[in-house]
Amino acid sequence: MGISQEKLRFYQREGYVILEGVLTDDDLEPLIQDHIIIVDAMARDLHRQGKISRLYEDEPFEIRLARIAEEYEEVDECPDIGFTRRRATYEFLRNKNLVDVIEPFIGPEISCNPVSHVRPKLPSTDVPFHQDAVFTTQEAKDILQVTVWLPLVQST
Repeated sequence: MGISQEKLRFYQREGYVILEGVLTDDDLEPLIQDHIIIVDAMARDLHRQGKISRLYEDEPFEIRLARIAEEYEEVDECPDIGFTRRRATYEFLRNKNLVDVIEPFIGPEISCNPVSHVRPKLPSTDVPFHQDAVFTTQEAKDILQVTVWLPLVQST
């Protein structure tokens, strides 16, 4: 997918841009499958601890975590960052469609912040846009960095 000059200028002026249709279902499906496993493990752990009354196994991926959060509000603090470092996430960070859309903004030298890659956004919460500048060294202060936010479920 080529990025129009209009989109690049908007990004340079506003600091963000919304791009639609960049990733295919095939690009996202491995991530979704991994997160089905992650949410299931979280549910089982919370159920074992008595924090939720049931596993919500009958709920589809798109809403299972939200249903769990209705019963246990602190679920957005789960899982631990390391828990989401699974193979599909690693492979996705090298996804051609993803890399191709980032390159026009920062050039061909693309790397990833190693701290966190997946963060749940629950219906009753806000996740503000931010850069994890705390993890950036002084030497990198003049390097353009972008954050890519993408939903694994339908969003507005």
